[in-house]
Amino acid sequence: MTTPEEILAAVHEATGVPPSEILTDRRTAQVSTARFLAMRLYADSHPWAANHDAAKAVGKIDPGTGRHGLMRAAHLMEHDPAFREAHAMATGLLASPTSATI
Repeated sequence: MTTPEEILAAVHEATGVPPSEILTDRRTAQVSTARFLAMRLYADSHPWAANHDAAKAVGKIDPGTGRHGLMRAAHLMEHDPAFREAHAMATGLLASPTSATI
């Protein structure tokens, strides 16, 4: 099972946004997009998890944050080639036997 720390490390590798920034309340486009990616990756690797669990994986406590993040991630997967590329890169990193770690 993929841990939130492994996911954050893979997102850092794919986007350049450090885990410490993903876990903050910053809402710049770059940080928010990295946070959406982390929530999507968490949901991908934990299909039984609730929205609240995806939010907690990025340091948030509101289930609405998870729902919004996953909706934004779905939108970005459909409409943003750079997001799809970062998702593919992070997914590949998580699948490799030497996954990125913090």
